[in-house]
Amino acid sequence: MNSCNKSLKKKFFEILINSKVKGCQNIYYDKKAPKGHGIGQKIDFLGLSIFSNLNKNSLNITLVVNSADKNIAENERIFSYLEKNAHLLQKDIINKIVWERKPNTIRRVARITNKDFSYEKQSDWEDMINYIIQTSSSLKASTESVLQKY
Repeated sequence: MNSCNKSLKKKFFEILINSKVKGCQNIYYDKKAPKGHGIGQKIDFLGLSIFSNLNKNSLNITLVVNSADKNIAENERIFSYLEKNAHLLQKDIINKIVWERKPNTIRRVARITNKDFSYEKQSDWEDMINYIIQTSSSLKASTESVLQKY
């Protein structure tokens, strides 16, 4: 990533982490701006986090299943349970959640991709920030709700 893109992304994330959207929790609020292409936040279930990253012509919000004890079997059980209840996670999210199993790895992900935005187009930033906050907040709340019965 060149330094221009890096500084533009950093500026975007600085605005994101201090933004508020009515009726939504900004799970990234008051975090330190990342140096890379994305920002993450652990959620209230061991080994799960939500990560938002920017690409040139899209943004991704990813639910990461990566248990602290590095137990592939446990990750698979959690992931399968969430995937089985995907309709409960999907109900408040506009874009489709894509479930990705990666054999023989600890990490499992459920990714939401939106190709309507480009971080290089600063006129999109307000809509992007609203989308990220709303989607991340919904994904966190629905994931934690589903996992209460795990």
